[in-house]
Amino acid sequence: MVSKLRLQSLLADRFQLKVHTSTKEMPIYALVVAKSGSKLQRQPASSYRIARGLIQGKGVPINVVVQNIAFELDHILVDKTGLPDYYDITLKWTPDDAPPDDASAPSLRTALQEQLGLKIESQKGPVKVLVVDNVARPSSN
Repeated sequence: MVSKLRLQSLLADRFQLKVHTSTKEMPIYALVVAKSGSKLQRQPASSYRIARGLIQGKGVPINVVVQNIAFELDHILVDKTGLPDYYDITLKWTPDDAPPDDASAPSLRTALQEQLGLKIESQKGPVKVLVVDNVARPSSN
């Protein structure tokens, strides 16, 4: 397996690739507590399971919820709930690309609000981006 540093070195040598990271203000989603309040119950760290359209367990860290929702949305999601601990969670939703006859649960946004007392808001925020400064045709072997 090629290490990250070796791959970076290879790309720099072969393609004269030069990059840097920067922070840019971009559209993001923020996970916040709904006006009705959080429905989450604190619990010591324990176990959980994640499946398509389901996050369930006792003692689930809030960052696990955020990461999985971000993956489902295919969008940057920032935790702005202010909820620091582990929680009992049962979040069941129908994925957007599920067949229409398989809609036994609500949409993700509806499920978040009804089941957990959380919601997703569109905002702008700082996002780390990779900027390509230079790239060229590959050199010969």
